[in-house]
Amino acid sequence: MSYLSGNVPGTLEDWEKTEGQDISRSLSGLAHTRKMIALLSVGLVTAIEISNRLSINVLLPDMQGNVAANADEISWVVTLYNLGFLCSLALASWMTRVIGARRHLLSSIALYSIGAFGCFLSARSLSLLLISRLIMGFGGGAFLVRAVILAGLLFPGAARTKAVLSLYAVLTVFQINYPMAMGWIDDQIHWNYAFLIDFPFLAIGAFLIWKFVPEGYLFRRQQEGPVDIAGALLLIASLSCLQVATIRGERDL
Repeated sequence: MSYLSGNVPGTLEDWEKTEGQDISRSLSGLAHTRKMIALLSVGLVTAIEISNRLSINVLLPDMQGNVAANADEISWVVTLYNLGFLCSLALASWMTRVIGARRHLLSSIALYSIGAFGCFLSARSLSLLLISRLIMGFGGGAFLVRAVILAGLLFPGAARTKAVLSLYAVLTVFQINYPMAMGWIDDQIHWNYAFLIDFPFLAIGAFLIWKFVPEGYLFRRQQEGPVDIAGALLLIASLSCLQVATIRGERDL
């Protein structure tokens, strides 16, 4: 993470040194203000994802009644989100190399938004709710890892402490207020409307990411050879089996 200061460790392999130099050239010319806005814009959508994920337990009892699910069926709301999140997390670095950091973030916001809107529409449908939660998880898995990596890349050395503290401040504010907001909407209107409060923040975050996160790739992509789609699908399949076995193993014997 000391690439921007020109220090690429000598113990790295050749491809790591090349990547470090490319990252340095891509980011070193950015103004401090732009770096901070870029980090906090990713932090904003990260805060939405984390807060929504932690607040979902507030809605589960009413979800269960409205979609006519038993306790075992409604537990898949959490299981499938975690499954999508884990697969997205595992593919995040690969996706960034294939389509670039900014496109990856924007496509993840789009997927997360589609899933959130599906949850809004699923007030009476368990199947739609479960599919939507899987999509939400797959979209949301990219945010936290991107925010952490950007904090290191954009702010090397002592400047990183202030940047990380600012990022955590955004996360903390949302994590404190989001469960109360979702619970209030659940009590006053209906649980599915609680998902709509994501959209203004997602829209603001997407606009700021589009405007301030550097376009394209942070390093030169090797163009020879096809994209390993089969490897990505096998990774998703293996992680899906592992996640379901870990979460459902005891319950399903």
